[in-house]
Amino acid sequence: MAKPNYYQNLKTLFTEWMTTDEGINHPYSNQLKWAPDLFMLLCKLLVNPLVSIGDKAKLASVVAYFAAPIDFIPEESEGPGGFVDDIALAAFVLDSIARNASPSLIERHWQNSEIEAMTVVTDILQVAEEMVGEDIWMRLQSRVS
Repeated sequence: MAKPNYYQNLKTLFTEWMTTDEGINHPYSNQLKWAPDLFMLLCKLLVNPLVSIGDKAKLASVVAYFAAPIDFIPEESEGPGGFVDDIALAAFVLDSIARNASPSLIERHWQNSEIEAMTVVTDILQVAEEMVGEDIWMRLQSRVS
């Protein structure tokens, strides 16, 4: 499981990155900026009693994937841009939970007042395959299906 300060470290990383040339010009910066909020949403849903055991297993898998130092697109070599696979997987699972339970369950735990969680999820899903490539997108989906 992620360290207690993992969310704050992510928030700082992305806040700083979004002010750099790389962050500003990254083709998926509009999706990547939500990584910390998506991570926190996953954690909050993981402990919600209204979320089914099956969905909690998916959430736990995505939380672990976020925190893993090595994944399909490693952050260590790609920097914050390496979170494209993490946010794609998060969006895929959150969309599944919204369909299984309710989008309102997702929205209740979303901390960001700038935009609705399901709008972020939909936006990421629209470009997920493009962000990570077809092969990785299929492999990510199979991890939690």
